[in-house]
Amino acid sequence: MFRAIGRAIARGFRALVRSAIGRAFLQIAICATAPHACAPAVGAMTLAAGGSATDALKATAFAFASQMVWTEVGFHVRDAGIASNIVAKSAVHGVVGGALSMAQGGTFVDGFVANGVGAAAGIAGLSFRMTG
Repeated sequence: MFRAIGRAIARGFRALVRSAIGRAFLQIAICATAPHACAPAVGAMTLAAGGSATDALKATAFAFASQMVWTEVGFHVRDAGIASNIVAKSAVHGVVGGALSMAQGGTFVDGFVANGVGAAAGIAGLSFRMTG
């Protein structure tokens, strides 16, 4: 009985890892619950998606560097007192996101828009929850 349960779990996990959406959910779950495991999870998901060991190593290194950059950005935003300023925080997140996007081979505009809008939405949502 336990062997059958183990096989069912293994089949479910393989199906999850084969799906791009499944890998995204799994990576989000890992990064949200265990930040120290986030970069290795990115590498593992790269391998699961069919990437080479070199691709996985690059993805892991970039995820680690990106995590460190965003941690520092958070400290500086907090220390500068702009954490609740929607325009300033969005601009900072946009610039950093744009630079990280370029470092990964994307465009500055894509990274700027995604991160700037994300920061603005986060602040607006928090403000709405606190007042509404």
